Amino acid sequence: MRELYINNFTTYAATNGWLRVFGWASLFTYTFFWLISSSIAKPGETLFIVFFISSLFQPKNKETNYLFYMALPIAFIVIQIITHYHLLQNYPELAENHLRNGRHYFKVFLCILVAYWLKGSIRGTKSIIALAVTGFMISLLFNSELNQWLSGLSGNRVGFNYVNTQHTAVFFGLSFIAALFWTLGNISNKKYFSMILSLVACVIFLVGTVITQTRAVWLAVFISIILATTFFIFINFKKKSDDKQYNKKILIAVPLILFVASLPLKPIIDKRMSAESHTISSLLKGDFEKISLGSVGIRATMWLYALEKIKERPLTGWGPETRKVLLKSDALPKQISGKFDHFHNSYLDILVAYGVLGFIVIMLLTLQCVRGCFSLIRKGEVYLGIGLLSAWCFFGVVNIFESYITFSTARFFYMIVGGISLTHLLYKDSNHKRRLPLTIK
Repeated sequence: MRELYINNFTTYAATNGWLRVFGWASLFTYTFFWLISSSIAKPGETLFIVFFISSLFQPKNKETNYLFYMALPIAFIVIQIITHYHLLQNYPELAENHLRNGRHYFKVFLCILVAYWLKGSIRGTKSIIALAVTGFMISLLFNSELNQWLSGLSGNRVGFNYVNTQHTAVFFGLSFIAALFWTLGNISNKKYFSMILSLVACVIFLVGTVITQTRAVWLAVFISIILATTFFIFINFKKKSDDKQYNKKILIAVPLILFVASLPLKPIIDKRMSAESHTISSLLKGDFEKISLGSVGIRATMWLYALEKIKERPLTGWGPETRKVLLKSDALPKQISGKFDHFHNSYLDILVAYGVLGFIVIMLLTLQCVRGCFSLIRKGEVYLGIGLLSAWCFFGVVNIFESYITFSTARFFYMIVGGISLTHLLYKDSNHKRRLPLTIK
């Protein structure tokens, strides 16, 4: 076995070059260690960028579609320059931090590099997803303790020492979606041992999602599952009659797994959903004067304020760093002014930072990534394609309630999930069974 791996490794290196081997290694390092150790993950990210740029000068490189996907980051850089000029005129003391935060926003475009590197590889896609989820599971060993899990199951909200509880909930939610679709694939392919492993992972991630008690994440998971089930039903009707019976079993398995696993957690869900129900009801009725400044009320107040600031500079925005100054305004209640440095909504944060023009550029990139999910489905990779589509739906919903775009969470999501989605749009007609280093024939 060891000799077989070595032979495959050297064969891949001889065919594709050592540059590709080291590029894969650096990408895998970043993906796996992102939540385990940033001191290991960041060099991996940097090296991957270096190896990708170096690969562009190789004589074998015959990539296409560069023009549009290079135009997007260039357009964003132009918008960043415009906002930087405005900031220098009005907030010169923020100039240095503005450049640093602008670089963080720009990193969402690294998904283009990952997409071109993967070249439409299904094995590469699955390997990266597996590494990301496994890395998160291992990070839990360092960031959580048994008593925290028991406390969470007792009804207390836990965050496991990540950025904050909302981010932890997103990690659990995305991992749950990945494990769920791995389970469905195992059922479909009758891989029963893998199915047991994936079901255990499903339960762990579902429990983690619940005990973090983040309602936005619960809503996102629910909507994503509804979307996935709808797609499965649609695809099932298009299948030949011979395949329908087995697909019906899989359609029943999705809600059944969720229902059975969530039954013991129902008291926690009920308790959290009843919190601030009066405020939510007032918001839905449009009675903004009756809003109390709890978790929901604070968000609603900041969103209304953000809309006012967007109207003042709608095209190119104020710049990413100015949100911290804007949120110190006397126009906000004392309980909010100066207490937060983002608007708790990624879409509003982008609009405040870079205006409608910057928002359009990022949404165009997002749209291309989502289109890649449909390309995967058309290739016949139904579970993988719908799973990635569900992940995008999930992330789209949670960003309504939290500014993940201002944190590394969104940058990682775009680089990894965005990259593996986009590659299947760029290489929709390629041989998608492309081998990787260390792949056994």
